Amino acid sequence: LIYKIRTSLNTFGSDNQPDKLSIKVSDVSFSSTSTPPHTIWETTTEHDPDLKFFDIKTYLQSSWNLDYTQFRIGVVFDDIDGSNGWGAGIDDVSFYARQYNDRPYSNLQSNYVISSLPYNYSQEADNQATTSPASLPTGINSHMSNGLWYKYVADFTGELTIHGKADDYDIEIGAYRQNGNAWTTVGTMDATLSGDLESLKINVTNGHTYWFNLGYYSGTNTNPTMQGTQHIWVAKTPANDLCVNAIDFTSDAHNANFDDVDVTGATNNSGFITTCGSGMNDGIWYKFTAPATGEYNFWLNGGLGDLAVSVYTGSCGAFSCVTSAVLQGLQDNGFAVTQGTTYYFNIGDSSNTEDIVENYSTDIKFYYTPPANDMCTNGTTLTVGNNFDHHDVVAELLGCTPTLGITTYSCSSGFGNGNDIWYELTVPSNGAVRVETAAFVGSTISDTVLAAYTGTCNNLQEIACNDDGGTGNFTVLDITGQTSGSTIYIRASDWGANNFDKFKISAYNLSTVAVENDTIEGLNLYPNPITNVLNIDSQEEITQLSIYSLLGKLVKKVQPNETTSSIDLSDLATGIYMVKIEASEKVITKKIIKK
Repeated sequence: LIYKIRTSLNTFGSDNQPDKLSIKVSDVSFSSTSTPPHTIWETTTEHDPDLKFFDIKTYLQSSWNLDYTQFRIGVVFDDIDGSNGWGAGIDDVSFYARQYNDRPYSNLQSNYVISSLPYNYSQEADNQATTSPASLPTGINSHMSNGLWYKYVADFTGELTIHGKADDYDIEIGAYRQNGNAWTTVGTMDATLSGDLESLKINVTNGHTYWFNLGYYSGTNTNPTMQGTQHIWVAKTPANDLCVNAIDFTSDAHNANFDDVDVTGATNNSGFITTCGSGMNDGIWYKFTAPATGEYNFWLNGGLGDLAVSVYTGSCGAFSCVTSAVLQGLQDNGFAVTQGTTYYFNIGDSSNTEDIVENYSTDIKFYYTPPANDMCTNGTTLTVGNNFDHHDVVAELLGCTPTLGITTYSCSSGFGNGNDIWYELTVPSNGAVRVETAAFVGSTISDTVLAAYTGTCNNLQEIACNDDGGTGNFTVLDITGQTSGSTIYIRASDWGANNFDKFKISAYNLSTVAVENDTIEGLNLYPNPITNVLNIDSQEEITQLSIYSLLGKLVKKVQPNETTSSIDLSDLATGIYMVKIEASEKVITKKIIKK
C-alpha cells in the first residue's frame, strides 16, 4: 500500500502560466456518479522527473475514513486558465512498490524491528525503492540516508556488532541513537568494496532506541543505484572477540566447557590469520596455560559451513602454529601440550580470504585426553604381591572424568562424584588383600581415597572404602572375606577430586603384612634432632628405611640390608619427618627432627 510514483510535466500552457499536475486516488468502481477522486498530491510548477512517496492507505483512512483494498490511481493534467496550452501534457508515469523500511518510521513493520538477538534478515533493495528521501530527522548523516532502516531498542548495555553485506554494490552502515526528536550519530562504517562484508561495533545502553541504516556508498552521487539483495546481522559482540581479550580457562583446563556460544557478533579484527595453512577468519578467542604435559583436545558441536580452529603459541600478533583443523559437525582433535606453555585457540570460519559472518552458535569443550583406565570397564589390572613395592604402579589422574551413576561413598564426603580412575584385581587364595596408596616423587597429591566394589561395572556393590589409614593422608584399604579368584574393582581418586597429578598404588596379600611393633632388637636412631646425618644401629638387619614428610610425601628411601647404617639427610629442609623402618616382617615408625 506504499508506493513511489514518478511523474513529469513536459511543458507550460501557451500563455506561459503554470498548469497543474495532480495525483488522485479513487475506489476501483469509480464512475461519473461516484464520489470524486481524492487528490493526494499536486503541483502548479513545471516538474522534472522525480520520485514521490505516498502511503495510500494512510491517506484513505486518516483523511477520508475510507478503507479501500483495491483502488485506482490517476495522474491528471489540468489547463488551469483554459488557454488550451499547446503541447502541454504528461510525459511519463511510473509506479513502484516502495520498501517499507526505506525511512526510519516510528511504526516500522515487525520484520525490521530487532526484538531479540542475534538477528539476521535479507531483502531485495529495489533501485527505485531506496533512493534518498526528501527529508530525514535532524542528526542523520546525509551520506547514509539512502538505504534501508532497522530499529532496535537495546535490551542490554554493552557492545553490539552490526554486519552488513550487499551482493552487487558497495554497502555502508550507519548507526544512530534516537531520543525523542533528537538524533545522534553513533557510528558509520564503509571500509570495504562492492560485495564485501562491513562490520560496525557500537556501544549501546539498555532501553535506548537505535536505528541502523544499510545503504549504498554514494560518494558524490546523490541518487546511487541500489539493486540486488542486502543482508544484515546484529548480535552482541563476544567478550572474547579480540585476541587480547581471550577467555582464560587455565583454572578449568582439565575439562572446560562452554555451551551455546553465539559467534554471530565476532568481527575480523586482525584480518585473515595465515599462521596455520591457507588462513581463517579472526573469530573468537580462548587460551590456557597447560598445568601438565600431555595430549590435549578441543571439541565443537554446531556451526554452519566450515568451522575452523587454530591453535597457537606465542602472543597476540606474534604466533607460532601448533595445529589447525576444519570441523564439520561433531568432531574433536588432539595435540601435545607442554606444562607451563600458554596456548591460544581461534575459532572462526575457514574462509581463507573472504570475511564472512560466523552466523552460528556452538558448544565448545577443551580437555586432556582421559587415561586408559578412566572407566570401570577398562580398569588397569593390579597384580597382588607380597608387599607394597612388589608390584606398585603409578596412578595418573590427568584427564580423568567422573564415573556416571556413582554418587555416594561411605568413607568420605570429599570423594563425591568426582574425577576418578579404575583398577581391578583377582582375590588371592586366602580371600584377603590390601590396596594402598603412597606419594609419587614430584607430585602435589598428598591425600587419596579408595573404594572397592564387587559385581560388574554396570552393577557395582561397594564392599570397602577408606579415606586415609596410610602414611600421612594416603590410603590403606583392607579387603577380607572374599572368594578366591573373584574380581574386585577399585576406584581411586585424589581427595576432593580436583588434583590431576600422580600417586603410587599397590595391591598385596594381607597375610604377608608385617605387624608394626617395637620389637626390632637393639634399634637406635641418633642424633635426634639431627643436623645432616642420621645413624641407625640394630641387632637385626634393616631391609628398608623410608622417610616421609608430615604431608605423607616420600622424600627418601634406602635399603641398607645391614645392622648399621648412616643416611645423609643434608638435602632435607628443616622440619619434622616420619621414618618407617622395616626388618624382616617387622615394621616400626619413628619421628625425627631435622635442624
